[in-house]
Amino acid sequence: IVACCKENRCPKCVVTADERGNPLESPMRDPAVIKGILEKRKTGHHPAEFEEFGLRTVYAPFWANLPHSNIFLAFTPDLLHQLHKGIFKDHLVKWCLDIVGEEEMDARFKAMPDYPGLRHFKKGISMVKQWTGTEHKEMQRVFVGLLAGAVPSQVLVVARAILDFSYYAQLRVHSTESLNGLESALAIFHANKDVLQQLDIREHFNIPKLHQLSHYVQSILLFGATDAKFVHHNGFNSELPEQLHIDFAKEAYRASNKRDYEEQMALWLQRQEAVFLRGSYLNWLLEQSQLAPTNFTRDRGYDSDSDSEMEGPDTVPVNTVHFLAKTPAYPQRSVQHLVTAHGASMFLPALKLFLHNHMPHAIITPGLQDRFDVFRQV
Repeated sequence: IVACCKENRCPKCVVTADERGNPLESPMRDPAVIKGILEKRKTGHHPAEFEEFGLRTVYAPFWANLPHSNIFLAFTPDLLHQLHKGIFKDHLVKWCLDIVGEEEMDARFKAMPDYPGLRHFKKGISMVKQWTGTEHKEMQRVFVGLLAGAVPSQVLVVARAILDFSYYAQLRVHSTESLNGLESALAIFHANKDVLQQLDIREHFNIPKLHQLSHYVQSILLFGATDAKFVHHNGFNSELPEQLHIDFAKEAYRASNKRDYEEQMALWLQRQEAVFLRGSYLNWLLEQSQLAPTNFTRDRGYDSDSDSEMEGPDTVPVNTVHFLAKTPAYPQRSVQHLVTAHGASMFLPALKLFLHNHMPHAIITPGLQDRFDVFRQV
């Protein structure tokens, strides 16, 4: 919808739907041209480019009047979903499993010797239902070695080309040589992919994620490395925000009773955010109290001359440790109860003085409406 094109079309270029598996250099979509075609369609005309470019009737795209921007270039590479999970796991691994068979593939994974830095899949891979990006990359490290002798040599070339492309794409610093290697790996794949059709593994290569690989070099030249870890640039890798699925979805679901969980999840997230904000505020108050200057001589009424003999360079501060019960013996007691039951008639004035001396920037002012926990001893 953002690119105003159909789902089976490339959001970056005007390649036809049945040519996405070929190494073509199709013209890139131009915002001004696309906007003009949509305007003609809106006024009742039927420009041939509307169907040729695979457009949809989105007559008022939000980017229409954005200055100095090209929305089609904003579709950047996604290493996790396009390469690791898409091309490698969903396609290359599946193709090789169809050739080798699950039993043989599992046996080869199990037979891999242990080596520092390499994961040993002791139970194979066929029984694993959910994969993470880390596991995909761990499989890639040993995959070409596993296929040696189990698949035709040309299939091995295809597998190596895909993995070469993957590793070039993950580089955090690129040069002309590395970008040439990226294009060369993709060209080698296209030159040898027909073997999969000869083996009746694939009928066609009209795969959207495969076509997106042809735009990687352009995106890297325009916006930098796909997996950069710099201060002002995190690359295009979606593995980092993928962690939010755990924080905002999985943990929230586990906190529910698993029935009508959407509302419970939203409430749980709201409470988590409130706890976080409260904790941040308390930490800020603590920092402010530590930064505030304190004149102990003035507060304690000491004479700097009279106690000079008691102070010296060998004075060692003593750290006092206090132990307190986890739960109070008398929780949520009112100020009036403290006065009548414990005779603490000066509790409230003393608490105000304490806060003023030790937290001068605090805006908290205790009053008669507040309640306090009472412990038996400290």
